[in-house]
Order: sequence, then C-alpha cells, then structure tokens
Amino acid sequence: ALVSCGDDTSDIEADPAGYLQDALDSTMADIKTRYTMSPLAAISGSMSSSLSAIEFEHTEENSVNGDFSLGGTVYVDSDAQKMLLDGAIGAGGVSIDARLYYDPEFVGVSIPVLLGGNELYGFRPYNLVEQAQGSIFDASTGSELGMDISQLQALDDMLDSFRNSDGLSIQNIVDEITAAGDEFNASLEYTVEQQKVTVAGEEKDGYILSTEYTGEDIASLMESIFSIMKQSSLFTVIFDMADQSGSGTTEADFDAQVDAVIEELKADQSQVAISYEICDGKVISADIEADGNSTGYSDITVDYYGEDGNTVSVSSGGVGLFTSQVDTSDGYYHTITMNSSADPAVNSAVNMAAGWDSVSGDIVMNIETVDAGTVSSVGFSGTLTAADGEGFSLDITDVTLDGGDGGISFSISGQDIDTFPDVGEKINIFNLTEDELYSILMNFYSVDSGYSSF
Repeated sequence: ALVSCGDDTSDIEADPAGYLQDALDSTMADIKTRYTMSPLAAISGSMSSSLSAIEFEHTEENSVNGDFSLGGTVYVDSDAQKMLLDGAIGAGGVSIDARLYYDPEFVGVSIPVLLGGNELYGFRPYNLVEQAQGSIFDASTGSELGMDISQLQALDDMLDSFRNSDGLSIQNIVDEITAAGDEFNASLEYTVEQQKVTVAGEEKDGYILSTEYTGEDIASLMESIFSIMKQSSLFTVIFDMADQSGSGTTEADFDAQVDAVIEELKADQSQVAISYEICDGKVISADIEADGNSTGYSDITVDYYGEDGNTVSVSSGGVGLFTSQVDTSDGYYHTITMNSSADPAVNSAVNMAAGWDSVSGDIVMNIETVDAGTVSSVGFSGTLTAADGEGFSLDITDVTLDGGDGGISFSISGQDIDTFPDVGEKINIFNLTEDELYSILMNFYSVDSGYSSF
C-alpha cells in the first residue's frame, strides 16, 4: 500500500505558488544540512572565533634548480577587519621573508632583505591624492621623484569601490535575485494533481504542481536579474577596474550583451513546462522541459531526495550536458560531469570527483578533461581532520598530473587564537623624505644577484 505524503490538497489548491515556495524553502534547508558534511563546510565550522591563524606550507622537488618552498601564516581579525600574511619563499637554497598587512587605515608590505628593515611600508588605502599632496611624489614640490598626482584619482576611485562594496559580498545579489525568482513563480498559474512520487526509493501518494511559461516571460525575469547584478557593488568594482585598465567588460559592454540576450529571449517562441513533485511539504524533484527553440529539446531534472543525496542533471537531445551528484551515505562524495555539446564530434568534457571520509579523514579529488580524444588529468589525495571550534588540518601528499607523481605536497592548518600579532612600525611612503626613499632604493638594488633566481 502507498504511504500518504500528508499534504493537504485544499491547502495546495488554495495557493499553489505560496505552497510551492514554502516547499522549496523547506527543501533547501534540508539540502543545506547535507552540505555540512562537505570538507569546506567542516573547515569553516572548525573556526569559531573572530581571531584565527591559518598556517600553510608547500614544497616542490626540482632536481635542476633545487627545491622550491612557500610557507607562512595568515592571521585574521574579522571584527577589526585586519589581516597579516607572514611568510617566506625559498628556492635554490635561498629564502626571502615577507609580510603583507591590511587594515581599514593602512596597507603595507615588509621585505627585510630588499627594503632594509622590518618596518611595514605602505599607505592609507583611500584619499591617495590627498596623501600625495606636498610629498616627494608631488611634482609641484620640485621633487625629482614627483609626478602629476591627479593621476592617482583613478586609483582612488577604484579603491573607494572596494571599500564601499561590503567586502564584495555576493549575498545581497543572491537575496535580491531569489526575491525576483519568487515573484516570478508567484505570477504563474499552476495545476495541481495527486500522483505517485518516489522518495528515496519509496513510492508514496504525493502531488504534482505544473506550470508553463514562454521565452518572453523569461526575458522579463532576466531583465530584473541583470538589473540587480548591474547595480550591485561587485559589478561596480568590475566596471571601474575595466575602465581604469582599458580591458575587460565595461558597463557599456554589459548593457549591449544584456540587450542581445533579452532580444533573443523575446523572439524565442519556446514553451517551457515545469513540474514539481511535492511530498510532506517538500519538493522531491523538479523537471523542466523546453521545445521549439533553436537548440532543440532540452530538459533539466533535479532529484532532491535520492537514496542518500541529491542529483541535478541537464540534457539536450537526450545527451547529458551536466550532472552533479552528492552522496552522503558514507561520508561525503561529489561527482560532476560536464559536456560542452550534444554533438560527439565537437564535444569536450570535464569530469570531477571529490570525496571525504569524515571518520578516517581520507580526502581525494580528481579532475579529468577530454578534448579531441586527448585526456588530461590532475588529482590529489591526503587527509583532512576538522572539529567544530577546534580547528582543522589538511595534508596533501600525493599530487598527480596525467597519472604521474609531481613531487608536490602542501599542508594547511587553522586554529583560533587569543591575540592578533604586533605588526611593528607602519611607515606611510607619502611621509618619506627623498633621502629616506633613496636609501631604500639603494638597498633594493644592491641586494646580491643571487636572489635573481626568484
């Protein structure tokens, strides 16, 4: 006998769009709990304090020039928005220490062997023109090192974009796009019917919510999404950087590309049908089908409640273009397959597999690309241990490239700390005298030529 899903048909029929939204929200909450088993989620959860230290070390064997090494510690004070990278780079038996520091009032670097001391040399990361006025970098003072400081205004503008971007967070963009999607879903008309659904291998009495929309409907939604993206602080920074560098996507380029996409969607006469399987107030699976467009038949299926995970797949003409599957039956295992085309003659593929046994700590990853019959791969294995509030340790000892052993290893570990390190003296370069700057430059150029191997 079939097991009832427990949903009330009258509730669904009274407000199908609202019921669907609640079911999607509930489903996403369930999916989120699955991803807490992923390595990245475990690493994030292992750090509980605003003060933390992350150590890293990388070595690479090289029989010609000697071993190469890179290591150090990143200290973070998230409350005070401070960061210190204290590290060293080595090659051919020579090692150079360096520090990079940032806080909202100063960004600087210290390289003792090149700059002649442990001081951090830098500047205030805003109002560069103001800082440069009357300094040795201001041509109006007659300094031999002077320049037209108005040229710093462009850099000032770009830094302001970064400072006012909430850390370039994309969360606001995601929230606004989600709201636009919710509004779009609420505008559609749905049909509701009882039907058998399969939940993790068990057949139950569930419901199907179905609706249809056109390319023009999607064009309206995409216009809203693109508008949200363009107005975000993240895109403001991208546009500013493109304007200053003379390369990349400018705002005009973005507008032209958006207009082209919208016009193509409006001209598309496709009918898109989407159906959601509902059971116990959750979306069990979704199926999207489109026909009549220039790319032929395509479909997207999402199975949220498989045996022990979830699967998303996209196909065209019956050929799989993208599949992502998460399995949490024994730790965490994620596989992704991507094909560039449904045509085997021009297809290139990327296959990725990553797994982590949270009990033993064993972690593996392999990425394989197939192009014109040529297969390339890179992979690694190692161990990861992570505990809530107790830090993490990741050691990678077996890196392979196309089946070989590259002789590369690296380790990363993180833990909470009680205090942020004392960074020592911070020197604003705009306050230097000509003699002080010449002394630094002379030290830089007189460094032994043996360091040229870097």
